[in-house]
Amino acid sequence: MNIGNASWGFRETPLEKQLEITSKMGLELLELGIAGHDNDFLQLDASGDKIEKVRSMFASKNVKLYCASTGNNFTYDSLEEAEADIAKVKKVIDIASKLGIRYLRIFSGWTTLDKMNAAKLNTMLKALAEVTAYGLKHKVIPAVETHGAVEGFDKGVKHIPSSSTDSESLKRIFLAAPGLVMNYDPANMVAAGYSDQKTFIKTFKDRIEYMHLKDFAPVAGTDLLRPAACGEGPVDWKTILTELKAYKGPALIEYEVTEDIEDGLKRSLEFIRKVQKSI
Repeated sequence: MNIGNASWGFRETPLEKQLEITSKMGLELLELGIAGHDNDFLQLDASGDKIEKVRSMFASKNVKLYCASTGNNFTYDSLEEAEADIAKVKKVIDIASKLGIRYLRIFSGWTTLDKMNAAKLNTMLKALAEVTAYGLKHKVIPAVETHGAVEGFDKGVKHIPSSSTDSESLKRIFLAAPGLVMNYDPANMVAAGYSDQKTFIKTFKDRIEYMHLKDFAPVAGTDLLRPAACGEGPVDWKTILTELKAYKGPALIEYEVTEDIEDGLKRSLEFIRKVQKSI
């Protein structure tokens, strides 16, 4: 796998600093956030000059423009309600295409699995098919993340199963959107209650072309979770990395705590490298 850094943990870090940290870690991949957070360097109205500035910044640190991310929700009751999110993702694809980016991380939506009615399912499938076709036309491959719905609390979060953490729903997604690939985030799967990652990988191995690496640790005395570095939570990394030993795609460390982002990324990288050496 080609290890790099993901964008979400960097949401409070200027892009120049993101690149500096990534370069110092000896990594060549940094996921570029595009209109996924208010602090992202590139928003939907990014000028040509600003887009070229990003190209120059990445080149100056020998970091590849290969992966990008954005935010969206496709789980509405009608396609008309989803049009704004569809248009947003297409605009992000336009920007990514200008930069020569290969993969764009997207979401299926934030509706919990138990509330996915027929209308929401139909909208989601059509939206994913539309943006996937658009992305492929512009040589950008959308990668849907395995991500549950999230409830936030003072001490931590709860992850609730969604259409992208349920195997049967994912099969329908990939059937509806040929060319769509998976951003496999095992910590999100475990947090949403899907613990059998070996079976999951065997089922979807042909669709996994992108990964996020992180962990969640239990909050003592509660049923909540807090973001953690790889190896500091319940994810069975040895099994996952063994099953994906031949995987050559991007695997991006997504340490989500902004206060000690650089240290958390380094701890995660050291842990992953240690596990890799043991298998």
